[in-house]
Amino acid sequence: MDPLLVILEHFVKAGNEFVSGSVLSESLGVSRVSIKYNIDRLREEGFVFEASTNRGYRLDREPDSLHDTLIRAYLKHAGVSQPFFFFPEIDSTNSEAERLLASGHACPFAVLARKQIAGRGRYGRYWVSENHGGNIYLSMAFKPDMSLERMQRFTLWMGLRVCDYFNRMKVPVKMKWPNDIVSDWKKVAGILTEARVEADCLHHVVFGIGVNMNENPADISSELASKATSVSAITNRKMSSNLFSAGLIKSLYAAYGAFVDGSYGLLLPSLWDKHDFLKGKTVTAERGKTLISGVVSGVDDNGNLLLVCADGSMEKINSGEVSLSKNYQP
Repeated sequence: MDPLLVILEHFVKAGNEFVSGSVLSESLGVSRVSIKYNIDRLREEGFVFEASTNRGYRLDREPDSLHDTLIRAYLKHAGVSQPFFFFPEIDSTNSEAERLLASGHACPFAVLARKQIAGRGRYGRYWVSENHGGNIYLSMAFKPDMSLERMQRFTLWMGLRVCDYFNRMKVPVKMKWPNDIVSDWKKVAGILTEARVEADCLHHVVFGIGVNMNENPADISSELASKATSVSAITNRKMSSNLFSAGLIKSLYAAYGAFVDGSYGLLLPSLWDKHDFLKGKTVTAERGKTLISGVVSGVDDNGNLLLVCADGSMEKINSGEVSLSKNYQP
């Protein structure tokens, strides 16, 4: 039994209320002196507690960075029991998920890190993954029994449920096809779905997401400042990265369940209409070496982006880059 985990479970359950030292000592079967020792250990890790002789301890502030044990406490309180792996620093959470899968680890599971030194986005592009403001770098591994044709809908569906979760947390965002979560024209989170295929069958899927949490705009490089934002910049307040990441993991497990059982199909069209950032905008899409411009009218049943071109024809885009046309005026 991890004493720090048990103690943090009590504080998570208590919220903003005090937890008596006697309750903590009884839970662990140790002395009050031992409880004080462990509270001091948590203080050294960035927790701030208010102590009262008659009332016990109250958690005033948690660490700004992701904290392994606190996230486990939040996950347990949320009823999430699936395996969870945490790293202060790693090459890539998607890569670690692949290594765990290769070693035979059972699905589903989650991998979370404070910092990535070799984070990547679509087409192998480098993804800036610094440990600023409790940013979240998360990958979740699944072994779905589904066809390859459903994969594009999978990324869209999971992205839409990410938008739902952000909005429930009072962070207004939309989804830019096919894998960006944006607010006020700037990216706050990015998604990378990777799959392993064997003999034309889907072996496993790794769903990765990076979230800019409480990053100070001054810490965003000048190269990215015009393109990127953070949760705190959107909401004008700091949010618990630990609570946010635990809630995100729970939401993604629920989203995956709905995708596997097929119930997502009834919700996807209305959710896309609600969260579609590009709808009605004039964009230019890449199809191989060809550029196609048109007004976005939504997506089809397979998740292809639909463009109405100047001559009235409809084009379907199933992959590639999409950008706002230069002559577009918001």
